[in-house]
Amino acid sequence: MLNGTEAGYSYGPLSMSNMDSYKFKDPKNFVEALSQLNQFCENQLPKSYDTAFEPVCFDVSDDEKYVVVGGKHGNVANIDIELCKVLRDEEICSGVKILNLIFVLKSEQLVMTNAEFEIFFLEFPSLKLLYKSQLPDGTNIIKSSNRTNSAYFCNSQTSIGIIHLSYFDEYYTENYAVKYINLDKVTDTIEISDDGGLMAIANENGSIIILELYSEIIIKEIESEGLRIVKIAFSDNDECLAVAFEDNTFKIFGISKPMSLKYLSCGHNDRITGLAFVRNNKYLISSSLDKIIKIWDTRLETLPYTLNMVESEVLSLKASHNHLTVYYIQDTTNLMSWKVPMLFPNARYRGHISNIIKVIFLSGTNELLSVGEDGMIIIWDYKTHKQQESIKIPGPLTDAILTSDSKNLILSSANMSLYTWNLIIGRLNISELSFVPVSIKLSCSEAVIAISDTYSRVILSDFEALVRRRYLKGHLEIVTCMNFSFDDKYLITASKDCTLSKWDTDNGNRVLIMSRHETPVLKMVISKNGYLASGSEDGMVILWTLEGVMLYILVPSEPGPNLGIYLSEDHSYMIAMQKNRVSYWQLENLSLLFQTNTLYEGYGIAVSPDESYIAVAEGNTIYIEENSLNTTRIRVIGKKYGSKHRFMQFILDSQKENIKVSYDMEYNHWLVLPYMIGPAHLLAYCNRYDDLNKALFSQYNKASFITSIKGENPLSICVGMEYKNCIDICIKYMKIESQDRIGKPKNPRAFVPLQSCLTNLNIIDYHYITKLYDNMIVENHDMYLPRFCVIETKLPSLHLSEQFSIIPEKVIGKEFFANTGRPIVFSQSTFPMDIDLGTYGSISFLKSLLNCSNSEIFRSVIVQEYLQCKWTKIKPAQYILGFIYILYLVLLCLHIVIFIESKPFLILMIFVHIILVFYEILQVATDFGDYWWNTWNILDQLRSISFSFYAIMAWAGDYNHDILLAVLIFSWTRGISCFRMFDETRYMVRLIIQVIIDITTFFFILFYATLAFAFVYYLRKPYDQPFPMYLTKAYRLDLGDFDTNITEPFDWFIFFIASMINPLIMLNLLIAIMSDTATAIDEIDDICGLRELTEMIVDLEKVMFWKKHLTHKHYLHKCDFVQVGETGSDKTMEKIKNIKKQVNSIHQAVKKMQITSDKLNKVNIESKINDVKQLQTDIENDFKESSSNNENIIQDIKRKLRNNFLKKPLS
Repeated sequence: MLNGTEAGYSYGPLSMSNMDSYKFKDPKNFVEALSQLNQFCENQLPKSYDTAFEPVCFDVSDDEKYVVVGGKHGNVANIDIELCKVLRDEEICSGVKILNLIFVLKSEQLVMTNAEFEIFFLEFPSLKLLYKSQLPDGTNIIKSSNRTNSAYFCNSQTSIGIIHLSYFDEYYTENYAVKYINLDKVTDTIEISDDGGLMAIANENGSIIILELYSEIIIKEIESEGLRIVKIAFSDNDECLAVAFEDNTFKIFGISKPMSLKYLSCGHNDRITGLAFVRNNKYLISSSLDKIIKIWDTRLETLPYTLNMVESEVLSLKASHNHLTVYYIQDTTNLMSWKVPMLFPNARYRGHISNIIKVIFLSGTNELLSVGEDGMIIIWDYKTHKQQESIKIPGPLTDAILTSDSKNLILSSANMSLYTWNLIIGRLNISELSFVPVSIKLSCSEAVIAISDTYSRVILSDFEALVRRRYLKGHLEIVTCMNFSFDDKYLITASKDCTLSKWDTDNGNRVLIMSRHETPVLKMVISKNGYLASGSEDGMVILWTLEGVMLYILVPSEPGPNLGIYLSEDHSYMIAMQKNRVSYWQLENLSLLFQTNTLYEGYGIAVSPDESYIAVAEGNTIYIEENSLNTTRIRVIGKKYGSKHRFMQFILDSQKENIKVSYDMEYNHWLVLPYMIGPAHLLAYCNRYDDLNKALFSQYNKASFITSIKGENPLSICVGMEYKNCIDICIKYMKIESQDRIGKPKNPRAFVPLQSCLTNLNIIDYHYITKLYDNMIVENHDMYLPRFCVIETKLPSLHLSEQFSIIPEKVIGKEFFANTGRPIVFSQSTFPMDIDLGTYGSISFLKSLLNCSNSEIFRSVIVQEYLQCKWTKIKPAQYILGFIYILYLVLLCLHIVIFIESKPFLILMIFVHIILVFYEILQVATDFGDYWWNTWNILDQLRSISFSFYAIMAWAGDYNHDILLAVLIFSWTRGISCFRMFDETRYMVRLIIQVIIDITTFFFILFYATLAFAFVYYLRKPYDQPFPMYLTKAYRLDLGDFDTNITEPFDWFIFFIASMINPLIMLNLLIAIMSDTATAIDEIDDICGLRELTEMIVDLEKVMFWKKHLTHKHYLHKCDFVQVGETGSDKTMEKIKNIKKQVNSIHQAVKKMQITSDKLNKVNIESKINDVKQLQTDIENDFKESSSNNENIIQDIKRKLRNNFLKKPLS
């Protein structure tokens, strides 16, 4: 492929100006983002036209309204592109495959050839046959020219056939004739330019000639490449010619004098079946029998865009006349059209011979610097993609760094030299060293340079004079990477001895050792906020604080050495590079966002100062692209397998109610940027809980559980839609991630997604909410935390932190730590919470606690600690309000008893009243909607109104006792709420309220019975008293005020019934109800107290209007003494008993197994002994039988010998 210099003729920098209209608009929520994504997918995906048969060739009309398609069995179909339907389907040559089908004469006619080498002239759109003739055998290509009104064909001979075309139907029957253009070589294929003026002819030997059609003169010629040509395509302005060869490669030649090679590619695995220039010749589209269509940037070497929608061979491809759309056919019954998208800005630079060891962006410029291992240094302009400057110094080079002003480049060489290249004046200075440098690093002030060598040392020297200050010794292996702290007080070194060390630069002492890596540490970076990220040979990345506290461990999906790490400025993401892939991590919950594959083996990464571009050193090339996490262009990104277009189709189909589309696990690695939407979001939104479960727990290709740009994650989406099955799966996933597993450490930030949806989760009646709350605060037993403190320490101690990891010095003072003393334990919330007072998130969460159907959540540790933390902050304000109200009640009582007509005292009361009214006005203004639903607030308004009337009348001298009585009643009733301030009486307020609620129905029934008896009394003596007096009598009877002045028997009967029902039954029932309520409240007195506490906190937080829009969240860290109370001891003993029972049962089971085994062994041994005995007996019998037979034979032999001896005569 071309290098950066050769591609420099191109126009079109790597910038937003080269991008198409697929820019996202900042969505309000996930639904709006999904709507934009749907529109993007619809624009990106090809359209399908059903032909009802397998097409083999096609052409597009000049006005691009129609497409004609030829089939295997001789039929031709006319398709309306706008209506997406077949208008006409005619059988032209029954049973014979159509080979070529083209529009001619401004789309008024069609020319068609078939497998029997017949040519047909058809009228369009009627498809009426005008003429039919025979062509020479072997005819395989036919093209037309609108300029010459002729059709041209080749038949693998040394000539090109010409057929003149006419608009008159009778012309072909009267004047049809074929002329030939004779050539020197056998022709394989031909192509005619868009304007019909030029013809490119590919010869059998691989050479190409360009013919001017009007004069039939050869104007240009390309020599043979030694390969046969399978396809040719002109650019729309006839400036370039694309040629595909039989080895699946293609080249682009500039049509000039002489013709020059502009581009070379080899990106297909099978024969290329189509070539087409699109979008003003910026791109070339290639199709192949390998089932893939690719877009290539013709002006620059870039990563091609791939379309792989259907697993079927692409048979043919053509561009529309405006060169914005391509049409293609595959081995299916569909014609496809695809509006060609713009490529995501990227480029590849070539200029180095050896591997590139370092890539550096020059701040304040558009330049990029690459350092080759062989000593070649090149400066590139990544806007114009041109090589600016280069220099070659003796190598091999080991490291390179740039000064902060981008004026000097410092390079270390294995030839024991240090080079300084001034980029402004181009001067190169050489400093000799007495050792072989491995890595180098400048201090932030650029006064000191640190150099590591092959003896595992680090040498600190003055940068200007290279005068050694001191040696840092302590590592056992070579130091691979170094970084200074931003105040230059410390130097952090990473070594192949699997450790990191922190050194004091003033005295050279090693302050601490960080040793959690298991393999050599290769890369390490430090952020401005004092965080470290180190990567080792096994791919593990560990994040640390500068104090050496390990924060998190990130384990890649596949092992491999870390060759580059980058931490974003806002710590929202991290990029880690391995040999063949680049991984992007979301640090909010330590989830893998996505991975991309490199074309060649990687050696390092660099990110521009504004984080807009990323450069990757791949072999001896540099691949640069826009930072996918800092772009406004919509993009689907992932690994180099699977089809992103099939994933886009799934996005659309999964939201259709009438379509049940299957989910493929290959979709799991895709991610839609910049929305940060992955498969898990879509599956959660569509309530596909089975697929969500498989995607999240896939062993080899797990879907990412990440947060979108609007803070939505799969769990929050499930909660918002109330899909409880999906909620279960998401929470199960977070629980598993938060636990230690074989080969993968726990994710301490696994529960962070809860922060965005816990408020909604509280109010949707989730059945496992209490179990979830039990996991929200955990004890931390990390080795770096102290285990004891001095006895005088005041605990428990709470601390609000911005990070998950506990810094013990911030929870309790370091002076309280001890090696012995009282044991302590640290605990922490598993996700950040809205703990700041008055924020919208805090108020919403507190309200959700009150509205939760399961009040047991108030007994969870996290809720109690949360409320206690808030109460500690807000308690002074509540006490002040309570004191003011109590002062008001005291003044009111004194006014009634002593100072009833004292105006100075009245003024004092009015002053206190105004303070209370001001607070009420503030409450109404900040929470008008919910204010009127609170009983205490209604009482406040009644008290305020009544007192205001009374104060006005009293000031005028009219001390109305009726209004004063109303003021007294409302004031003292409202004063009950003040008891909520105290822990001992808080639950009593809830008891009073609950009793009133519980007896409401009872009072309705009691009133019903009382009213009934009042009517009975009234009917007995309707004229003695008015009805209200009888109602009073019935009510007094309820209270036990019996009137025994009764003479009539029936009246005694009524009295008996009334006294049985109302005073005895009803009032005893009332007592029972109140007793049950008191018992129930007593059982949940802790919950009642916390509910009242929550309501108090909410009331006060609502008036803090200046804090409502704050969104900062904190982790809750706590330190307390290890306490084993009676309850804890009982639980411990119970656990011990259960363990003993389990051990005893295991012992019994083992004994049974041993007895069974012994029996089996005994039976087996006895059977084996019996078998051996039987075998021995059989052998003895066989031996005896054989011995007997042998004796008989010996006797026979002896007898025969004796007989023979007797018969033999003596000599």
